[in-house]
This record gives sequence, structure tokens and C-alpha cells, in this order.
Amino acid sequence: MNINQILSLKKGEGKFLLIAAFFIFSLFASYSLLRPIREALGISGGASELKWLFLGTFIATIIGSILAMILSGAIKRKLYTDFIYGFFALNLVGFFVLIRQIPQSSEAYLIVARSFYIWVSVFNIFVISTAWSLLADLFSKERSARLFGIISAGASLGGIVGAFFVSFLSKFIDVPSFILSL
Repeated sequence: MNINQILSLKKGEGKFLLIAAFFIFSLFASYSLLRPIREALGISGGASELKWLFLGTFIATIIGSILAMILSGAIKRKLYTDFIYGFFALNLVGFFVLIRQIPQSSEAYLIVARSFYIWVSVFNIFVISTAWSLLADLFSKERSARLFGIISAGASLGGIVGAFFVSFLSKFIDVPSFILSL
């Protein structure tokens, strides 16, 4: 019995499955790297701020969903996916620059830290849902029934590997540098 039979792969699906699983793996690994930064920055104003950060996340998610819905109706699917990933990548660079440039003792730093906390939560929702939506468009119903479980294993592995890299890299780099380690 070979790997194609074990995974129920048809001719030519192996490469496609590997790319899709690596794509999902990468997204979950990146979120696992961002989550500890989010937590560290989120409590920089005190743990009592968390209730407001949850409310901010809720509001930002609603606003982001409405904007994404409008955008998805206005542009082609390929451009939508490119826009979502490009937007969040540029945001990461922007947060990296702001966190590096603003003194940690300032009120502006707290605003950026709180914004980052909310942003990571919104990032998670949009980047992951866009990825699965893209894969649902690319896979037929029959193919997705057979292969999405395997691709989901990439998500689990990505979370594990991302968490491992956080524990490993935290010995060598500071919190803001994690942003660009993605």
C-alpha cells in the first residue's frame, strides 16, 4: 500500500494537497507566533483593560466584516484574496515600525499595543476564513470531502510548530521582532 492509497489521492493530487496543507500550516504557524505578542502587548496597560479589548475586537470584527463584504462584491475573487493578504502583511510591517519607534512608557505605545491586540484577533478571523474560502473554491465537493481533513492536519501542525518557535526564539529576540519572524 502506498501513500496515494492511504490518503485516497487520485492522480496529480499529491502536489496540490501538499501546497494546500503547507498554506494552512503557514497561516496557523504565523498566528501561533503572533498570539503571544498579542497577549504581551494587550496586558501592557494592565489586565483590567482586557474587557475593553474584547469589546474593541467585537466592534472591529463587525466593521471589518462589513467592509470585506462590500469589497468582495466590488472586485474579482483573485484580487480580493490578494488584497486581504497584502493588507494584513502591510499592517504587520506598520506595527513593527510603530512598536520599534514609540517609547514603551508613552501613551501612544499603549494605543498601538491595544490596537495590535485587536488587530491580531481580526487578522486571525480574516486570514483563516479567506484561506479556507480560497481552498473551497479550488477543490471540488468530492475532493474537499476526501482531502480537507488532511489539510486540517496542517493547521494543527502549524500551531504546534509556531508555538515551538515562540519558545525557542524568545531566548534570542525581543517581542516586537517576532512580528517580522513570520
